[in-house]
Amino acid sequence: MKFVRLLAVGIIATSSISGCTTATAPIKTVQSPTVESVSSSPIATAPLSKTLSGTFVSQAVPTSGEAIITQTPDSLTLELKDFSTSPGDDGDELHLTASTGAMTKNADGYNVVNEPTIYMLEKLKSITGTQSYNLSYMIDFFPEAARSITIYNNTTGEAFGSANLLEK
Repeated sequence: MKFVRLLAVGIIATSSISGCTTATAPIKTVQSPTVESVSSSPIATAPLSKTLSGTFVSQAVPTSGEAIITQTPDSLTLELKDFSTSPGDDGDELHLTASTGAMTKNADGYNVVNEPTIYMLEKLKSITGTQSYNLSYMIDFFPEAARSITIYNNTTGEAFGSANLLEK
């Protein structure tokens, strides 16, 4: 109980010292500390890195290769390995997108990703070869929500190919 009272006094004192600003930070609820018993079993810790990967499947044009996402506590990288897709028409802009939906077959038998939550990541560097993209700015999004990577033609609105992501 003393801890909670001291915490409240500390928050009020800090608010008074820092003065008024136009933006205020949300107040987080702090729970009282709990005492846990010590056991001889090892403590489980979160993995230092996580890898998701998937193989591209053609959609509008022949697309192949592997998408590999590697996350560490401080970085997030997408690698396209042995990648190949078609160039599209002159002036077409090809982009990498991530979706919270997985690629499935629709009623007509076409491979589609029917998910309204799609994130435009980066402009595709090349239509062939192994290439790497630093996605550290998306570290809070990956890997829990990402289920697929798509090569998207921004000009025509077509998906050239997608890869469903699975944890390695």
